[in-house]
Amino acid sequence: MDKRNNAYLYITCFIVSIGGLLLGISANVSGASMYFGDFFGLQSGSFQEGLAVSITMLATFIGNFFAGNVSERIGRKKSLILAALLFCFCTLGSALSQTYLFFLISRFIGGLGIGISLLVVPMYIAELAPSDKRGFLVSFNQLNIGVGYLVAYASNTLVNGWFDSPELKWRWMLGLGTLFPIIYLIGLTFVPESPVWTENRSQRKDKEKTALSYQEQGRRLFKRPMRLILFIAFSVAFFQMACGINAVLFYAPKVFDMAGFTPDSSFLQSNLIGICMVVMTLASMTLIDRLGRKPLLIIGSCIMIASLLTVSATFYMSGSPVIILIGLLCMIVGFSISLGPITWILLSEIFPYHVKGLGISLAGVFNGIISFAVITLFPVEIEHLGAGNTFMIYAIIMVFCLISVSLLYPETKGRNMEELEKELIKTT
Repeated sequence: MDKRNNAYLYITCFIVSIGGLLLGISANVSGASMYFGDFFGLQSGSFQEGLAVSITMLATFIGNFFAGNVSERIGRKKSLILAALLFCFCTLGSALSQTYLFFLISRFIGGLGIGISLLVVPMYIAELAPSDKRGFLVSFNQLNIGVGYLVAYASNTLVNGWFDSPELKWRWMLGLGTLFPIIYLIGLTFVPESPVWTENRSQRKDKEKTALSYQEQGRRLFKRPMRLILFIAFSVAFFQMACGINAVLFYAPKVFDMAGFTPDSSFLQSNLIGICMVVMTLASMTLIDRLGRKPLLIIGSCIMIASLLTVSATFYMSGSPVIILIGLLCMIVGFSISLGPITWILLSEIFPYHVKGLGISLAGVFNGIISFAVITLFPVEIEHLGAGNTFMIYAIIMVFCLISVSLLYPETKGRNMEELEKELIKTT
């Protein structure tokens, strides 16, 4: 590949990966949740408060479920355009909401867009990228998720200082997010359709044939030879969310407030999480195709176990807020070099093409369900179990992750998809 084509590949993959911003930007609700509760009459620590934050993730797994089918019918590019439009409605609708119900509906619609982009972005890039660059290029998606979180935290901090009115604060925190799906829509006009989808378009001439194809995918996906692939896909999807990462990311100001920081400094500490995620994701992008997926998963899991145990113990002993901050930053480090980017890389690599659409969709649905449960239950767990016990649960889950990765996960670095398919199906 000459330099000109190489540059075109990188630019195309980067533009497509901006879809990851949608998930990151949705974390602007972390700051807004400090203020909209009073407007909507929500009790602190209630299920309704958790639902206001997590409703996006509920819709995400529904979007995940339909993402494979939608992208097979209309193409990867049009699916991403649809995702951006849905998220535009989310940010504007939630910022202008006058009732709790309309707020939930707006956030739900945005979650559908996130669910589509979350699966179609790595699928598109994996289909476009050569095997020796696949890990690096698919990681653009996780990088933009991290950038989205950082932008959300930074804009929340700025808005928090601009206004005295709590209502104006949460409305502007949510409304500023509209800029990014608009930028994404403009960028998508310059990228081509996935060459793999275009090549196989003749197999999807009408809806009836597509539906039959998906029925056949289901029959093939759940046959005995696919057991190892299914275990890897569903376990990595589970561990990525069950480790508690979204509890930290979506409730960052509240977690720091519980740790003992002042409300204003809680917003500032949240920016450190965003910066840490971006920096470490950049670092992981240089390592994924050098060290491989499995070593990074093991290293990251060990870091997360140690950091979660530290945070748990500090909450138990009512220790220094600074130790909790350091522990959470270390958790972000471990996540950003392992489960963060590698989950989506593995999902885009391990499924054979003939079941990829359905396989990735189902794993994404499961991932979204776990994320929704973690975000919804976090305020309830804090209220009834305490922060120490909550973070201890996350640490125990990561121990099981470390065991699973060490014993059962393959190394996929630099290997083409046909080679992986033969090994994984033969192994089972």
